Amino acid sequence: MEITQVQVNYLETEDRILMRVHFGQDQHVALILTPRISRFLLENIAAMPLVQAEIVASKPAVAFAEHSEQTDVLHVVSAAAVVLNATCQRTDLEARFTFMFNALPQLNLNLSLLLARGLESLLKPLVEQAQWFVTLNNNRTTSAEKDQNDALMTTLPPSTLLH
Repeated sequence: MEITQVQVNYLETEDRILMRVHFGQDQHVALILTPRISRFLLENIAAMPLVQAEIVASKPAVAFAEHSEQTDVLHVVSAAAVVLNATCQRTDLEARFTFMFNALPQLNLNLSLLLARGLESLLKPLVEQAQWFVTLNNNRTTSAEKDQNDALMTTLPPSTLLH
């Protein structure tokens, strides 16, 4: 099956990403991505070579249409399947992801280099919106601010500990 459309949305109430992959007019799969699986996808795509501008320019732009009455490839009734684990086999031209679920068959998804980079461009803003990979001690102070803080600390009286 050939991938015809990929939709990615952030589900704020569940703190998850919903990824719908369409295969032609009548089949799709809806996947729920956790932060761990999203990071796995992004890290594997980032390890692929950068797309050259002339390759991107040669691909025609195709408008996506809404699909109706589709068959879910995983046969999940009225819900998306939560991806529990994933593996990836990469080459310079494609990434082959295998997604594993609870009580469902695994799903193999082959992404060309261009499609993988496109998915990366869709996922990155949502991951940033969710603030999944922002570290707690991400304090970036300039040297002037650090010098000012050091000067302030030397002018304060030493602390006193009372028992």
